[in-house]
Amino acid sequence: VPPAILPLPPAVWTHFVFTFNAVNNQGLVYVNGGAPTLLNFPGIEFNPGSNSSNQVTLFKLRGSENDDRRFEGDIAVARLYDFALHPTQVTANFNALHDREWQLDSIGDWNARVNWDGGPPDADVHHAVFGDAITQPRTVYTNADVTVKSVTFDNANGYSIGGGGTVNLQADSGNATIEVAQGSHQFQAEVDLLSSLDIEVASSASLTLQNRVDFGSSTLTKSGAG
Repeated sequence: VPPAILPLPPAVWTHFVFTFNAVNNQGLVYVNGGAPTLLNFPGIEFNPGSNSSNQVTLFKLRGSENDDRRFEGDIAVARLYDFALHPTQVTANFNALHDREWQLDSIGDWNARVNWDGGPPDADVHHAVFGDAITQPRTVYTNADVTVKSVTFDNANGYSIGGGGTVNLQADSGNATIEVAQGSHQFQAEVDLLSSLDIEVASSASLTLQNRVDFGSSTLTKSGAG
């Protein structure tokens, strides 16, 4: 992988996609759904079943300690396709990984992986969705600080976000958002605005911030009839 792409930031999940066109021996590398970087491989074959040394190697999962192509880190999801993804498909896959929807119809820990479709949201690109999983008012608690770009409440039954941790609202770009489509919901946990926040509350819905809200240098804008 060329130096323009590596090194990837340590201790941060990175969405990485490589496609290869065997007709023109060109590859495209996408990092976090962004614009692709073009790589040329003159005289290179792409034949995973071949023992030829003249092949494309992105990184090795195994190898000697002196092999600088050896990958050192964790892989959460790996996918192989028998066709080259179009840029719009790469972007769609990247965006889909950011939506994390609550799955438990009970009180539950925000940080427990099994409670979410896609794992617990904790990054400035993650969208936490509290939807139709619950059938009565429920509490989701976090005793550790968590970070999300956006939160959506869409259930007539109320969600309460509590615990000893702080919910940081921070967007990788633009403003953080909270959307309340229906129901009455509340943050019992502390909230820190690390980005400016847009809150939209639908008619007959409500959102209550019961604990401390640290604005820092950010602003809060509310819209909607609720």
